[in-house]
Amino acid sequence: MNKKGRNDYPWINHWTYCTIPIGLMAMIHSDDKGLVLPPNVADVQIIVILVPCKESNLKAILAACSSAVQTLQVAGFRVEHDFRDNYTPGWKYNN
Repeated sequence: MNKKGRNDYPWINHWTYCTIPIGLMAMIHSDDKGLVLPPNVADVQIIVILVPCKESNLKAILAACSSAVQTLQVAGFRVEHDFRDNYTPGWKYNN
């Protein structure tokens, strides 16, 4: 019965069979900051972030990070990098 006391057809929403796995993945793999996809599904599997120390050789650290990115890409991983030095590591992690 509807609010007016008359018989009415019920309406329900239901995920179709093709979207159930997507919805389940979104519900299972999320947290307070958003969706966290499993590595096989994610567009980016690894992000290499430059974290320089105050008294360190920035060029050497940048070269090591670039080498790590290339090695991971050759191994078949989907890799991005964040070599910006005008943001703190904490800001980069949150981003």
